[in-house]
Amino acid sequence: MPKNDSSQAKCMLDAYFVFRSNLPKTDANGQPYQKRFKTTEEIASELATMVAIDFSEIVDYMRERDYAVATLPDGSIAWAIWERVQGIL
Repeated sequence: MPKNDSSQAKCMLDAYFVFRSNLPKTDANGQPYQKRFKTTEEIASELATMVAIDFSEIVDYMRERDYAVATLPDGSIAWAIWERVQGIL
């Protein structure tokens, strides 16, 4: 399967977002997810060792799942993402 195949990209994005949400929520232990801001480029970079994903595929994926874009204090924009955060034992 080619590295940039759409179904492979979706599979990797699904795996990447298993512990991420478009809205605030809590995990099974009642711990709240933490709000993070990530650009499309940052998401692509984090997945680059697994799959090459075109930025437009990430944008389409995020929009289809109702992720919101936030304007940061410096005027740049990024996706608002809530992530499950595990403490160090």
